[in-house]
Amino acid sequence: MATIPNVVGPSWPARSRNQDLERTINLYPEIPDGGATPKNAQGALYGTAGLAPFATLSAGPVRGIFAQDGRVWAVGGNFLCEIFASGNVSAYPLDLAVDDNPVTFSSNGTAGNQILITSGGLLYILDLTTNTLSHISSVNFLTPARMGVFLDDYFIVMKGDSRQLFLSALLDGTSWDILDVFEVSKFSDNVQAIAVSHEVLWVFGSQHSLPYVDTGDSNIPFQPMPQTLVEHGVLSPFSVVQLDNTLYYQAQDAQGAMQVVKLNGYTPQIISTFGMQTYMETALTGANVIGWTWQESGHAFYQMYFPTLPTSPVFDVSTGLWHERALWDPTIRFWRPHVGRCHAYGFGLHLVGDRQSATVYRQSLNQLQDLLIVNAGTVAA
Repeated sequence: MATIPNVVGPSWPARSRNQDLERTINLYPEIPDGGATPKNAQGALYGTAGLAPFATLSAGPVRGIFAQDGRVWAVGGNFLCEIFASGNVSAYPLDLAVDDNPVTFSSNGTAGNQILITSGGLLYILDLTTNTLSHISSVNFLTPARMGVFLDDYFIVMKGDSRQLFLSALLDGTSWDILDVFEVSKFSDNVQAIAVSHEVLWVFGSQHSLPYVDTGDSNIPFQPMPQTLVEHGVLSPFSVVQLDNTLYYQAQDAQGAMQVVKLNGYTPQIISTFGMQTYMETALTGANVIGWTWQESGHAFYQMYFPTLPTSPVFDVSTGLWHERALWDPTIRFWRPHVGRCHAYGFGLHLVGDRQSATVYRQSLNQLQDLLIVNAGTVAA
């Protein structure tokens, strides 16, 4: 912990060095709350969460991780694996399709005992009653299946490069009808991402967004909410995450891109500062950003992985301040992005998937070092 006066603050890499060039890397500011009057009322800098190996999947990198009801699954490379509390791993005997996108998971709970997985543009169902994984090969009409969510007993899958969304049968992700489809008509952009928040299906285009609600209509149950078209879309589809009772994402509209926003009701609220947006704009592209979240010690964090930035920007919802996470490369004496790109909370642990290897790490603010797996050897970073 650092308590140096007049130094405690967020990352703010301004365009002009004369204005500010503060970088808070692998530290995050904590401001006193609840009326506390500590010795250092300005606050303190605490070390960011460290990583220790927990499990090794059958292949890498880790493309997604999901936890529910005391069980944890992760996709590494082309394999779905179940991870156990002991750290042991069991792989399912079915290869998954692979592309550059993360895997998505959605579940219909104990009512349907199914988990829907989208991977490499294809659709898979994990049946929890038989513990079997199946490729749903009868759904060529919705290929490429880019993302899936669950709402009101329906699995909803977004077809890539289109404005179409398909509905499964009630509580059955193995049954799909080509007629159970609705197409966005309120805007002309292709759908980039879908997400669920507060029983609302959010449909994001590249320059517009729209909330849909279940009206109970027997033909097309999900209808757009009247007068709620948002003229703000998504730049990076997999930057959209649920955190702190709303959605966070990297936005885009007809005037430009790269702002990071959160939904305040039905209105995007900008949370990226001038300095952090300036830094993000140095990336070659923002379209392949991956966002992930976790909360610990009263803080809720939204972390962004930019493949072409040397550090990973992190927004602390609890303070409204930005910091960065990174790995120091002693060979080239330069920062590299943090290895994490997905998270699940299982077995009472924060489990983080490695974007480069088959390792799933246990992450904790009490872990003072990153103990990373490099060429089958454990090294401290």
